[in-house]
Amino acid sequence: MITDALSLSVAFTVSATRGVFALARDGLLPRFLATTSSHDTPLAGNIVSFLVSPGFLLWASSVPYRASFAPPAPLAAFQMLSR
Repeated sequence: MITDALSLSVAFTVSATRGVFALARDGLLPRFLATTSSHDTPLAGNIVSFLVSPGFLLWASSVPYRASFAPPAPLAAFQMLSR
């Protein structure tokens, strides 16, 4: 489970940084976001991802998810069908 979450976060980060790079390279974002490092990785995309991700983490931790996962009443499905 932990390995899955880690691989998902790495995949999201890679796709987000490549997306920023591609949009900047095509002229849809400012050109300075299309810069790469000496290893040809999208440098500006990594920096943007690094700066934006804490905001998403703070937002996700403030959303009340508990109400969404409340178990239904035991006979709720039968009551819906009998109407």
